[in-house]
Amino acid sequence: MALRRCTTRTGYAQAAFRVPASDPTDQSVDYHAHVGLTPKMLARVMRARAALGRAAAARMAHPRNVNWGAIAYELGYYDQPYFIDDIKEITGQTPGEWLG
Repeated sequence: MALRRCTTRTGYAQAAFRVPASDPTDQSVDYHAHVGLTPKMLARVMRARAALGRAAAARMAHPRNVNWGAIAYELGYYDQPYFIDDIKEITGQTPGEWLG
């Protein structure tokens, strides 16, 4: 990364604007190399994990009734089918199968 030479006296805030920003794709590749997942995939896994944790807690409180739609809504999924597809893609099982 090359810095451009400042020809006038500037403060740190102004100098920061003169530093070329790295490409977001490069940042994602670096993140993936260190963490093993892209930032977006890590966020999906964390959200799915939270959903399955809530479902497990709901199952313990009410063994026969897990409200998947409410869990999907609380965690910001667009709708219940999207939630189920996301869980299935991450775990290889539907939420109901995962809870067993």
